[in-house]
Amino acid sequence: MSAERIRIECALQDDARLISAVPLIVVHAARLAGIGEKTCEAFAKEAAEACRKALACVEKSEDNPAIQMVVDQFQDRIEITFEYSGHRISLADCRADKGSVADSVQQESSEGKSRLKFTKFCGALDPKPSK
Repeated sequence: MSAERIRIECALQDDARLISAVPLIVVHAARLAGIGEKTCEAFAKEAAEACRKALACVEKSEDNPAIQMVVDQFQDRIEITFEYSGHRISLADCRADKGSVADSVQQESSEGKSRLKFTKFCGALDPKPSK
């Protein structure tokens, strides 16, 4: 893989057809990064659940009725970020500490926006081996 970042961006509204694309997008990026099949699927499931929870928190408005999903694929990791207007969701609701597939889950809020980022490392720097 090249050193350049590969990015996928989506605006998702609360529509089951759009939400069902989240795991497909995540699996696609994770497989291209060399993450094992079982880990890809579990990581995608974790991200999709976080997306559903974020959509439930979105402050619906005509200006911004959606959440922004960004999948960044780097040489050593994949980052999935959900950004939305609304309150923070509980990280405990997104993952079980012992069962989490993500190597890192970060959350921040500023100026009425919340951002939730899942990171999964791959390759030689992977702290949790892919299966």
